[in-house]
Amino acid sequence: MTPSEIIPYWNTAATSALVGRTIMQVRNLSSGELTGLGWFRTTQLVALSDNTLLFPSMDDEGNGSGVWFSCDAKGRVSPLTTPAARKALMGRTITKTTYMNKGWNNLVVVIELDNGVSLFPGRDAEGNDGGAVFGQGPTNEDISLPAINSRYL
Repeated sequence: MTPSEIIPYWNTAATSALVGRTIMQVRNLSSGELTGLGWFRTTQLVALSDNTLLFPSMDDEGNGSGVWFSCDAKGRVSPLTTPAARKALMGRTITKTTYMNKGWNNLVVVIELDNGVSLFPGRDAEGNDGGAVFGQGPTNEDISLPAINSRYL
């Protein structure tokens, strides 16, 4: 794949996997789920209306949990760590996905919702870099939406 093909390819993959689905649940990964991934720090799982499950990873290799960040309609960004922030996502439909540079080395998938809020994965709660999104689709297929290092584009 050439550098000019990378972003369109992953934009298409994200759009087909996510757009039109509704967020039904946001919760912490269980201890069993964390053990299965080999992770020690919890993160939030986002469950969609078609039974797709999504969670952020610190990197494309799944070396540890990442953090969801939320950006409200006014452009305020914060980690998705409070119950109120999670509750605000419930029942919201994904309207668009796109890979963007959020000021990091890595471009990340940005998931836009019908209320103007967007979600995107970060490496850690301090916002040190972009992360990847992993998950499982409605028929148990793996979902992998990597962070794309901008040096390769």
